[in-house]
Amino acid sequence: MRVPIWFTLDEADLDFTRTSTHRLMHSATARAKPDHIFRVAAGERFFEWLEPLRAWEWTSDGTPGLGSKREVHLTMLSARERMIAWEEGRRLTYRIEEASRPLVNRLVEDIQIYEKSDGTCRIEYGVHYEMVRVARPLSFLFKAMFEPLFARATQRLAEVSEELAKRDVAQR
Repeated sequence: MRVPIWFTLDEADLDFTRTSTHRLMHSATARAKPDHIFRVAAGERFFEWLEPLRAWEWTSDGTPGLGSKREVHLTMLSARERMIAWEEGRRLTYRIEEASRPLVNRLVEDIQIYEKSDGTCRIEYGVHYEMVRVARPLSFLFKAMFEPLFARATQRLAEVSEELAKRDVAQR
């Protein structure tokens, strides 16, 4: 794999999920417990739900959690991420600190899990971003390219979480 050239993005915090100028929002329902969904979202079986994923690794020491860093390589770009929310069974949020393509100034991905009374969970996957100035006129292309990717990822996150839940039940 080629070593990417890294472009540093502006910092973003959790508030950016409410104030971003652009967002992609997707949801899915899973017949799985919140902890199954969180485990899959945090990296267990990552290759199965994020299909353009080519490689990834935790790059910070210790147990993954709030503040942890990872490096992710997709077919079209690579990113260095930092976890800015880590609420097991509820929320996993990370910001992109560096990217191999200078498309956005800031980007935060926010996965929230809501347990429902019928035993299912609703997964909400939000991608919040701010385009770089020169790319703003082409923001529709960014959305056209990434909207299907994140829609599919959200659905696959639900499906893989259900598979993990069934496996765990079968092993009891």
